[in-house]
Amino acid sequence: MHRKRYSVTAEKALEHANAHMINFISTNTPGLENWTEAYIDPKPLELYDPSGRKLYYQFSVYKNSNLIGRIYIGADKKMGHSVQLVELDSKPFDAAKAIKKSIEIAKNEYPDGKIKSTQLVVYDYPAIGVMTVVKDKTTGNEYRIAVLTVVLLLIGDHNAAINILRLGLQSVAKA
Repeated sequence: MHRKRYSVTAEKALEHANAHMINFISTNTPGLENWTEAYIDPKPLELYDPSGRKLYYQFSVYKNSNLIGRIYIGADKKMGHSVQLVELDSKPFDAAKAIKKSIEIAKNEYPDGKIKSTQLVVYDYPAIGVMTVVKDKTTGNEYRIAVLTVVLLLIGDHNAAINILRLGLQSVAKA
């Protein structure tokens, strides 16, 4: 109940993203001059922390069908200002492909496991990965597979992946 009271819906987050974008354009905010006639994709990516708490809604901003930026809106009212980050030089990534790769790796590494969840996570702000949680059907142990979204690399060893995510150690990434 406590979390729900402070949670922000995707619809409310979109309202905030649109209001801020209009403000950026009308006030000629430096760096956002080319956002005139741009539009926000109304379907955000939901980004979580490694423990499963929703952190942000990531809205992509397009102009002439080209990605020109992203607006991150906090998913929790206790985070302070609704706009948490505005990216001007966004690197495109295929979230669906990254999710598919994370599931594929999880199935290969734990063929007798059951996939409990797969979600986009912020592990080294603002870096994004995909985390798949697998439960061993025999032992009941849970394992986490984490994949970097941009390069589709597995992060860390299977048992330590969640600790690596919390520490944000990208140097342990392996192919």
